[in-house]
Amino acid sequence: MSLVVGLALAFLFAPAAAQASDASFKSTVKREAKRLSKAEDRYEKNVADDLETEAQLQDAKTETEKLIPAVQRFHDKIDAETPESQQMKTAQKKLVDASETYINGLNKLADAIGDKSKSKIKSAAKTLASAVKKFRSAAKTLS
Repeated sequence: MSLVVGLALAFLFAPAAAQASDASFKSTVKREAKRLSKAEDRYEKNVADDLETEAQLQDAKTETEKLIPAVQRFHDKIDAETPESQQMKTAQKKLVDASETYINGLNKLADAIGDKSKSKIKSAAKTLASAVKKFRSAAKTLS
C-alpha cells in the first residue's frame, strides 16, 4: 500500500473555504503526493518479493536509492510552502517529519540490503512503519 494514498483521500473531505496560501499548500500536497505515489509504484514493480539472488539484492538496493530523491522532492516542495491556517501549518510539520522519517528508513534499508543484514532490515522496516503512521496522522490533519 502506498504511503501517500491517505493524503489523496484526505482531500476528498477537506473544507472548501481555505485561505489562498492554504489552497496553494493543499494543491502542492496533492500534486506531490501523486508524483510520489507513481515513484512508489515503480519501486514496487521493480523490486522482487523474494530477494534471493545477488542480482535481486542489487536491484532492490538500486531501486531504494532511486526512491530517495522522489521522497526528498516531496519533502522540499512541502517545506517550501507557507500555509496560513494553524491546521495546515500543523499538517505541513507532520508531512515534513514523515518524509524525513521515510528518507531515513529508505537510507537504512539501502544500507541493510548492501550489508545483507537481517537485523538492519528489521530496523529499517520499523523506521518505515513509523513513517507510515506519521503520514496517516498528517492525512487526518489535512481533512
